[in-house]
Amino acid sequence: MGGHEMLKALRRTLAVLGLLSSVLSSPVLAQPAAPKPSAGRPAQTARAAAAAPTADQTSKASISDERKARIERYQKWAKDWRARRETHRKARLKRLHYRLNRVLKGAPVSEAVRAELTAHAQRLARLYRIKEIAIEKEDEGALTRVEGLLRRENTRHERWLSQQQEAIRP
Repeated sequence: MGGHEMLKALRRTLAVLGLLSSVLSSPVLAQPAAPKPSAGRPAQTARAAAAAPTADQTSKASISDERKARIERYQKWAKDWRARRETHRKARLKRLHYRLNRVLKGAPVSEAVRAELTAHAQRLARLYRIKEIAIEKEDEGALTRVEGLLRRENTRHERWLSQQQEAIRP
C-alpha cells in the first residue's frame, strides 16, 4: 500500500470513528477565540480579569492539573511503547503462533485465517496510530474512544478465533 493510499485509509478510518473532526478541532490546532463582551455590561480589561480569580477559575486550575497529569501519563506510555515496539512485536508473534497451534491443531492456515489476522493487524495498527495522534494533540475524548475501540477489536478477534477453534473440534 503506497503512502497516498495509506493516508486515505487513515482518513477514512478517522472519519468512520468520528475522530477526524475532533482531531482537527482539538484545542491544540484551533486558536481560542477572544471573549466577546456581553451587551449588558462593559468589557473587562485584561488587568482587571487577571487580578480577580473566581472560584470557577480555581476549579479549572485543579482540573487543568489533573488533565496535565493524565496527558503526561499518556505521553510516557507513547514514548515507552515506541521504545519497546520490537520486543512487543516478537512477544505478540510468539503468542500468535502458540494460539494458532492450539486453535488449528496442526492444520494448515487457511485463507480465511490469514485474512482475519491481516485485517486484525491492520485495524490495530490504525487504532494505535490514532491513539498516538490523540496523545500528541492532547485530545482526551479521542483517547477514550480509541481505547474502547481497541478493546472491541480485540474482543471481536478473540471471538472469531474461538469460533474457528469450535469449528475444527471433532
